[in-house]
Amino acid sequence: MKKFAMLIVALVAACSVASAQYLCTTPGTVLTYRETNAKEKIDQTFKATIIDVTTAEDGTVSARVEEKHPVPGNRLSELTSYMGYSFNPADTVTTVTLMTPDDFKISLAESIREMGVQAGQSISDSQIAEILDGAKISGHLTVPLAPNAAVDTKFANSTLRCSMMGQMMSFRMTKGLYKGFETIETEAGKFDCIKITYVLSLPEGGAQYTTQWYAPGVGLIRDIDCNKKGEIQQEQVLTAITAPAE
Repeated sequence: MKKFAMLIVALVAACSVASAQYLCTTPGTVLTYRETNAKEKIDQTFKATIIDVTTAEDGTVSARVEEKHPVPGNRLSELTSYMGYSFNPADTVTTVTLMTPDDFKISLAESIREMGVQAGQSISDSQIAEILDGAKISGHLTVPLAPNAAVDTKFANSTLRCSMMGQMMSFRMTKGLYKGFETIETEAGKFDCIKITYVLSLPEGGAQYTTQWYAPGVGLIRDIDCNKKGEIQQEQVLTAITAPAE
């Protein structure tokens, strides 16, 4: 157990190049999360893998993350989605990009394919491409993690919009606030995290009141989504960090 704990400490240290970077920079690292959803009665795990890390000429470090979520009721099937992190050494801000237009298209394609499976229909790649060809998607959902920001400092709103088959949907992130720092302990270890809150307006109406904790050298540690009454609707918690295969 002691050797295992030392391995985790060493891995986290290896992921981190600078303490202000709220992202893992070791490709192949797998982050395992436990996801619970009270409304959908979901209790499962999913994996997020660091699939690509690049460093630009100005020193900006970017990491792309692939998430694979089991489909409720069908553990043999998975939905794949992507997100990214980018650390700018000039202002020490790590930007978490939760969704880009291209990544949203990938998620839409996965959802269309899965709906076909559940309906007992086989939808080809060409059919999905034809459906998505008319989709117009713009904007990004981003969270800037600024370690030097004072408590209750606001951060910028962001919006992602999609027009498809005569329908408009949008995700809008507002009321973002830095809430200082907090130590979070999970099955994966103890982490000193930056804490943020924001409100995410959803296409189907309503909103999620989100609180997130991010740790240097790792990324997301915990995510809680509540309704307007403060009741927890969904939670994601980091449970394991696995070193890349040699």
